[in-house]
Amino acid sequence: MAQRTFKGVVNADGLWKAYGLGEAQISKAGELQMGHLHVARVIVEGTKLRLFGDSTDATTILDYHVRIPKSAFIEKSEFQVYVDFTGASSPTLSLGMCDADTMDIGSALTHTGVAADGFDATIADTALQLADASPIVGDGADIGEVTGTSPGGYLLCAEAGTADFTAGLGVLSVFWTFGIPSAENT
Repeated sequence: MAQRTFKGVVNADGLWKAYGLGEAQISKAGELQMGHLHVARVIVEGTKLRLFGDSTDATTILDYHVRIPKSAFIEKSEFQVYVDFTGASSPTLSLGMCDADTMDIGSALTHTGVAADGFDATIADTALQLADASPIVGDGADIGEVTGTSPGGYLLCAEAGTADFTAGLGVLSVFWTFGIPSAENT
């Protein structure tokens, strides 16, 4: 016998079955664990970023499903380009985190080690090209730091600067542990 829920049904096998167009959400992110090291990955599409100069906030939350937990140590971040990021007026890309509980972005946070550009700030469009097959290693202020204590953790976010992107596709990978840095970062 299926149990009825608000937005779908849990069947006899305990599997969630959602109905309707708005019931299921496709995630563009995921997480894996290798020993004590966790890796959160999310797809970044240049054309899906909020418009530069948006009067409310230009920061885009990349995915609502994958979170970096409170008190996590950020080992490193890498950004791999798969389609060149291009746009008029040489746009830049910043990558970081925002507070999942309050949806406050970047410097508005009172938590240490969290910023909308904390993984890498203002990556030039010339660096966001497929010609260089190696990933862009983050050098932002959150690398080598412990996230704050927000109970809901932190969401991955991106921000276009200077101008809007007309193309671009890449994957942001964030490597983190719980408080104990790996041997390669000590």
